[in-house]
Amino acid sequence: MAQLVKDPVCGRTVNAERSQFFTEYGGMIYHFCCTHCKETFLKEPERYAKEEHHESFER
Repeated sequence: MAQLVKDPVCGRTVNAERSQFFTEYGGMIYHFCCTHCKETFLKEPERYAKEEHHESFER
């Protein structure tokens, strides 16, 4: 079963297991639908980092 998470920037649903765009911030992994959303997050991570939009850092 796919692990679906929300892109914290645009809100789209992303399959965390297949995501090519992700980053670690504050001990959590955030997944994105595209490079643009990842770059937007990295400019202001504190703005987008919310508990419901990540998976635990431990895989």
